[in-house]
Amino acid sequence: MCASTCGFGKVVALELSRETCKSLRRVAGEGDAKYKTSVNQEQYRQFRSLFASVVNNFEIDYTKFTKKFPSLRDTINKWSRVKLDEKKKYLQTISRVNWEKLSESRKREHTFANCKSCSLRHADIQATFPLKSAVLKGKALANPVLVAQDTVNKNDNDKVLKPTQQHIKQTAKAIYEKIAPAFETQYGVLLSEGFTKVTELNLQQKTATDRQKERQYY
Repeated sequence: MCASTCGFGKVVALELSRETCKSLRRVAGEGDAKYKTSVNQEQYRQFRSLFASVVNNFEIDYTKFTKKFPSLRDTINKWSRVKLDEKKKYLQTISRVNWEKLSESRKREHTFANCKSCSLRHADIQATFPLKSAVLKGKALANPVLVAQDTVNKNDNDKVLKPTQQHIKQTAKAIYEKIAPAFETQYGVLLSEGFTKVTELNLQQKTATDRQKERQYY
């Protein structure tokens, strides 16, 4: 449930649960408790199998897996109806299908807990996951400067993950869209205009005349 848990780990667990419930038939005379145990065991087996090539990165014991999964399932099932587009994008982007398309080297970047690859490559998607716990919300909304510094300190000996230009653009855009409305309401100017006033950024606000000249040039 934590914001830093691997997105693929969450979505794959959900997908496997749904598939297992459909495919695993109840044995004649089998009680609810026994059938539920059979479903949990099969789901866990398939989860381990799917992440077999990076099993050391996705270590989670059976007891913890079965204890935590119901909360994950309920949270996704109760995802706000007004944010169904976010839910759809989340489930489609970090799905089992897309996990299987990743190269082995890219898969090895992911870890079940504190997934640096998800926080780097899917920051915009991970930020949409609904969190209810005040503690988890606090972790997700922690001071970004401190979080960045903490990450650097912890990763000094790690292999550096290199984001693509698309990842950089997606994350920057997601950050901008989150803070721009509040900034513009508070100060009455566009956030982009506010950035141009920070001389250290060396940004320039294009005037209407500038934009007109560009259109004429091209």
